[in-house]
Amino acid sequence: MFKKTLKGFTLAEVMIVITIIGILSSILLPIAIQSTPDENIMKFKKGNNILAKVITELVNSNKYYSEGDLGKKPDGSLVQSYTYFCKTFAEIINVKSVNCSEHKSPEKRNEHIIQLKSEYGISLEEAKKAVDAACKKYETIINAEIELTDGIIFYQTHPNYPFGMEYSQALENSEDEEYVGFCTRYPNHEICQKGYRLFGSTAFVDEDGFDRIYKIFCMDIDGINKKEDPFGYGIRADGKIITGAKADEWIKKNIQGENK
Repeated sequence: MFKKTLKGFTLAEVMIVITIIGILSSILLPIAIQSTPDENIMKFKKGNNILAKVITELVNSNKYYSEGDLGKKPDGSLVQSYTYFCKTFAEIINVKSVNCSEHKSPEKRNEHIIQLKSEYGISLEEAKKAVDAACKKYETIINAEIELTDGIIFYQTHPNYPFGMEYSQALENSEDEEYVGFCTRYPNHEICQKGYRLFGSTAFVDEDGFDRIYKIFCMDIDGINKKEDPFGYGIRADGKIITGAKADEWIKKNIQGENK
């Protein structure tokens, strides 16, 4: 009887198999890496959507505001509370913690609001860069006012400029009279005598009747003072939002980090 012999792989066959595995790995590994979602981009897109939805809901609510104006309470009175916007924003969403604080900054008023296309205003492109710069500058000063369960943080650069602040208060709180402008020079002008507001005034409207002034609001996705700089937004009293330059860039990314 013949004995059955076992035949093993030759060295050449083993090398061929290893080479094939290496080629497949070089093809499939980058694909696997690219298919792994970028957590920061996912958090940004979530936070960006939350911000837009909350502002829309607040503007259209009868519970917190009236007449589609973030500066007017349901009874029609101006919002004078420094923490009102922060608290109403937090009530709309599920949050981990809320620390709506009143704090002042030694900086001038124009560090905290953006005014577009007016005598003392700036262009939209400049505004997009300015809101990012303000959020970055005050990241170490401002508290994490609203923190979501997944670590997304929202904060204002200066809560002491609420949407409902009266214009006279803005004058008292600002040393930058040139920026305030028109009614500083012409206090007896008919427009100025009407007692208009800083956010929503007839003196700061464009040709279509919309306010040019936006309050700066910020979002951080990986914690205060961490690797990623915060994203800046400008929010108008009627709910219109300016996205900062960084947010514009990240909106174009997909969850794998690639541009669309």
